[in-house]
Amino acid sequence: MPTDPSIFFSSEELSRYAADVPHQKLIWPTFSQKKLSVYLRRDDIASEHYPGNKWYKLFYNLKAIIQSGQKTVLSFGGAYSNHIHALAAMGKQYRLNTVGVIRGYPPRVLSPTLQDARELGMELLFLGHDDYRKKNLSQFSEQLRKQYGDYYCLPEGGDNLLGAKGCQAIAHGIGEHFSGEYTICCALGTGTTFAGIVSAISEQVKCLGFSVLKGEDTLTEQVSQRLQDMGSLPPEWHINNDYHHGGYAKTTPELLTFMQAIEEANSLSLESVKLESMKLEPMKLEPVYSAKMLWGIDQLAQQNYWPEGSTIIAVHGGGLQGRRGFTL
Repeated sequence: MPTDPSIFFSSEELSRYAADVPHQKLIWPTFSQKKLSVYLRRDDIASEHYPGNKWYKLFYNLKAIIQSGQKTVLSFGGAYSNHIHALAAMGKQYRLNTVGVIRGYPPRVLSPTLQDARELGMELLFLGHDDYRKKNLSQFSEQLRKQYGDYYCLPEGGDNLLGAKGCQAIAHGIGEHFSGEYTICCALGTGTTFAGIVSAISEQVKCLGFSVLKGEDTLTEQVSQRLQDMGSLPPEWHINNDYHHGGYAKTTPELLTFMQAIEEANSLSLESVKLESMKLEPMKLEPVYSAKMLWGIDQLAQQNYWPEGSTIIAVHGGGLQGRRGFTL
C-alpha cells in the first residue's frame, strides 16, 4: 500500500489486491458428510494494518478525505473496535489527524485496541452511552467542530456508500477464483461489507449474511436501502438472524468450543485455490464475527440447507486484534 498520500491505488489495483487473496478449503466433519466444498476467504492475512474488510471500506473514503483537503478524520466505535484500530493506522500512514469517539466512560486502563490507537496518534474522546446515542445529531456535530475544527466524519464501522463501494472488490476477487453457482457468506454488523458484495455478484451467485446482532431484524432494511442508494438490483440474497449467540460481542461456551475445534482441524491443512501469491498462515477466528458465521454455516449444513456438491465461500472479515478482549 502506498505511504505517500499523493499516491493512490487505482480501482484496478484494488481489484488486483482482492484477487490475490487466497481461499482455504476447510476440513470439517459436517462439510464432508454433506458433500459441501466450503472455502474461507483469507482477507485476514491480506494486510498487516488493514486486515479483513477494513482496507476495502477505507479505500474510497481515504481518496475522498485527501481530495477534500481535510487533515482530520473523526469516527466512532467501541473499546475493541476493529474500525477504530484500522483508522488509527491509516491516520499514521497517511499523515492525517484522527479522532476516535469511543462509546463508554474513560476506563482506568485502556483496552489493547485503544492503547494501539493512541500509540498510532489517535486522540480519544469518551462518551457515556446516553451521549453516544446523540452522536448523529447536528448539535453534537457542532460541538465537535468547535473542539476539533473542520473534519471529515467517517460513520461508525465505515458504514457509508464509499465503504460499500470498496467492498464490491471482494465479490470481484472471489469471481477470479470461482465460477458457476456458489454462495458467498458474510457476517454482518452494519451490513456495509455485505451490501457491497451483494451489489457486485452475478446472477448465478447467492449471498447469505449472518447477523451478529440480537433483536429485531433491521439489517435487511438497511442493506436494502444501501443497495437502492447504490442503484443495484441484485439477485438472491438473505440475512439469517438465528446464530448471534446472545448479540454483538456476546459468546456462548458452545461457540468458543466450536471455534477452537474448527481452528485446530484446519491449522495444518492449508489447501488453497491459489497458493503461489501468498503463504497461508494457520486459520484463526474471533467470536464476534467469523466464528458465528462458520457456526451458522455448520448449523445450516446439518439441516441440509445446501444441496450436495454446493460450493460456499465464507468471507473472513478480519478483526483478530479483537480476540484480545476475550480469554482465548
